[in-house]
Amino acid sequence: MSSYPPLSGPLHAIPLVVGTALTAAGLRYIYDQKGTSETYGVPPSTSLSSRQSPQQAGDVYLTVAGIRVFYIGGAILAFALLRDRRATGVAVGLATAVPVLDGVVAFRHAKERWAKALGHWVPAVGTAVLSWKLLVLCE
Repeated sequence: MSSYPPLSGPLHAIPLVVGTALTAAGLRYIYDQKGTSETYGVPPSTSLSSRQSPQQAGDVYLTVAGIRVFYIGGAILAFALLRDRRATGVAVGLATAVPVLDGVVAFRHAKERWAKALGHWVPAVGTAVLSWKLLVLCE
């Protein structure tokens, strides 16, 4: 098993920025659902249950998405603050699935399918590269 040096320099700063941005985005999803729905690509009127009004269903969906993004960002930020390279790399790697799947949701529901989906899928490539850098390329 290889030794993982602690995070330092630019490799330490990137997960700090990513974790902070995801935590802030999660809070925005929770507290600014009207603005977030346009950015995310899912209208707040997306129905999740026949027992809810479309507005309530969209609000619930964005709240759940916000909580998920908030905690993923918090995990990345916490591991980066601890300078734990392996844990940060695993957290970033697992977080890569989120924008991939969000892009699928946006593609299915957004008016501008490709633009909204690519808005999720391009960051997924960035998180995959960052995870690879943290886990595979030990300095």
